Amino acid sequence: MPMSPSITQKQAKAISQLTPSPNGKHSTLGERLKARLSPSLEVGSPGYIPDENHKSSSLADAHKFIQGIQWLVPGWVPRGMLTGVVAQSKMGKSAFVLDGLVRPLATGSNWFSGAFNSIVAPVIWCDTEGSLAINDQRAQDWEIPRNMIKMPFDDPLQKLCLEDHSHLIRLENVINYNRSPLAILDSFRGSHDREENNSRISTLLRKLSDISERTRASIVIIHHSKTLPEGEEATVQFARGSTAFIAMVRCQIVLDRPNKKSSTRRIRMLGENLGTKPNPIGFKYRSDNTGLEFTQAPEQSKPETIKRTATEWLLSRLKQGEWIKAVTDQEATDAGFNHRSIQSAREGLGIKGSDFVRKGPKHWEWMLPIKD
Repeated sequence: MPMSPSITQKQAKAISQLTPSPNGKHSTLGERLKARLSPSLEVGSPGYIPDENHKSSSLADAHKFIQGIQWLVPGWVPRGMLTGVVAQSKMGKSAFVLDGLVRPLATGSNWFSGAFNSIVAPVIWCDTEGSLAINDQRAQDWEIPRNMIKMPFDDPLQKLCLEDHSHLIRLENVINYNRSPLAILDSFRGSHDREENNSRISTLLRKLSDISERTRASIVIIHHSKTLPEGEEATVQFARGSTAFIAMVRCQIVLDRPNKKSSTRRIRMLGENLGTKPNPIGFKYRSDNTGLEFTQAPEQSKPETIKRTATEWLLSRLKQGEWIKAVTDQEATDAGFNHRSIQSAREGLGIKGSDFVRKGPKHWEWMLPIKD
C-alpha cells in the first residue's frame, strides 16, 4: 500500500492486516487509523500563517526543570508541590509538623517515618493563628534550635495573607534567601478572608503551588477537617470547605485518633497520586515533654467499643441521684468524642426525659438514675 511519510513501515503493515467489519455499519480500527494517519487530513484554522513565536515547549523541556518527582520525606512530602496536613481540632497537627518535619531539618535527625535525612536547613513557618507562643515553648522543651525556624517578615508577629500579592512575593524571596526546602502555612483558614466553601480559594492555592514549583521547596499547609461521626473512617473528602483544597494538594496527610482508649494518634496518607501509599504511622506525646514518639499506628475502634468508652467516660463524671452540669460538645470533643456518641451513651445510661434532664438557671443539667 502507498505510504505517507508520517506512517512508519510497522504501522502500515499493522493497518494492512486489519479487515473491515462484517456488517459494514461501523468502521474498523484499521479504517479509523487510516483516516487518522491520512496525509489528506488537515488541522488548523483557515487563513492561519505559521509564526516561529507560536512554538511551544514539550514535556522533554519540562523534565529539565522538574527532573521527575523528588521527595523531601520519601513517600510523604514531595518537593516542589503542596502537601496538606488535615485533622480535627486538638489532634496535634502543628505538633506533628514541628516534630516530624521541622526538627529533622533543624537538627539533621531522621524523618518521622524513620527514613534517613541528610539535610540541615532553615524552615519557613508562617503562623496565621497566633500560635507562636506555643511553638516557642515547644521549641525550647523539645530542644529544636529556634534560629532554624524563620518567619516570613522582619516583624515576627506579622501574618501572611495569601490575598496580598506583596506577601506572596515576600514568601518566595524568603524561601530563596534562606534556601529553605520546607515552608509551613499554619493554617490555611487564617491566611485569607474568603468563604471556605467557595471554589475560588483554588486561586490562592494555585499561587502557593506556583511558588513551590519555582523554588522546588515543599509547602505544607495545615488545614482543619470536617467532624466525622464516631467510628467513621476519614476519606479524601475529609478536609473542610471546598473540594478545591483536595484538588490542589498533591498529598493529603490525615491525622486521627482511631482508638479512643489510646492516646496514640494515627498518621495516614489519604489523597495522593504520586505512587504507592506509605503505611500508616502512630505518634504520641512523650511523657517527659521532649516531643513526640513515633510508633505503630493504632487500629480503628469498633462502634460498640466507642460507645462503651464514651459510657465509661460519662460515668467518671456522674454520681447517682445528683444533678450536674451537662457535658458540652467542646468537652466531648476534647475527650475524643462527638455529640452523637455522647448522646448515645447518655441515653444508654437512662439519662433522658424530664426526670433526668433539665434546664438549669445557667445551663442544662443531667442526673444519673439510682439503680435499684
